[in-house]
Amino acid sequence: MASQNSAQPSPQTEDTQTDSRLPIRTSSDWEKPSIEELDLCLEVTAYVYHWQ
Repeated sequence: MASQNSAQPSPQTEDTQTDSRLPIRTSSDWEKPSIEELDLCLEVTAYVYHWQ
């Protein structure tokens, strides 16, 4: 059993690797969303509104 547990990577290592791939966004980036982000927001809003 001990060999099975040691073969699995720790969750902390996986989280660190995932975080390092994400771009760092400044406050000005959040104030100016891209067209794709706006389109996605509108699609989600319309979907939620339709199913309420």
